[in-house]
Amino acid sequence: MWTDSIIPIHATLPDGYQTPHGLIPKRNLQPMLTSAVYQTASTPPPFTAEVVGASAVLHRWCNSDAPPVESVGHGGLLRVVDRLSYDGVDWYGVDLHGDGRLFWTHSAPLAPLTLPAPVPDLTLRLDRSSYTLTALQGARALFSVPFGTKHSQLMAIFAHSADFDCGNTRYRRLAPFVTSFSDQVHVYGAYWHNDFGGFSHDEGIQVPPYIAKWIYGASQGGARVMID
Repeated sequence: MWTDSIIPIHATLPDGYQTPHGLIPKRNLQPMLTSAVYQTASTPPPFTAEVVGASAVLHRWCNSDAPPVESVGHGGLLRVVDRLSYDGVDWYGVDLHGDGRLFWTHSAPLAPLTLPAPVPDLTLRLDRSSYTLTALQGARALFSVPFGTKHSQLMAIFAHSADFDCGNTRYRRLAPFVTSFSDQVHVYGAYWHNDFGGFSHDEGIQVPPYIAKWIYGASQGGARVMID
């Protein structure tokens, strides 16, 4: 399989995903919540864009043959500040580092960001023994997902504070949908791996991007995290 290719997943097994190509280890794939959506019309900048295709490749200038700078995977966020048309293709100018330098990517894999609605009485429970994050509304569990983290010690209860940034450089890569509960505990999406459910070499609490997006939107009305 080529990098950034898209295939259906027929079944989830303990050792990996069953696909038309055979069994593939989970850490080698990044599941997409929905099938890839490619835009037929570009959006006037500026706006925050979400990568809704398999990936968005950023180039040094407005040409597919230009040197690539970064590949942002499905669920990543980019700040679009300019738009050009070249050879019949719409391109977006992206301020990747917040310093005014622009890099360019096709408009098709990007779409304006829309956030889920806030969820009242929201609690995120982190189980250190199973590396599982459970979202609760009151006493009702909404879902549970595995997370990855580098921290060996996670303790106490923290209040929520928003720390949304489409290019957060505190982490090894551009971390989308950062929700901070303290100076030490940050939940964010990791699109560059699928190795959740155990120790990770990256900082923070890592979950799939669509889960991080839901947490960020759902917690805007206030939330807390409890660590078991």
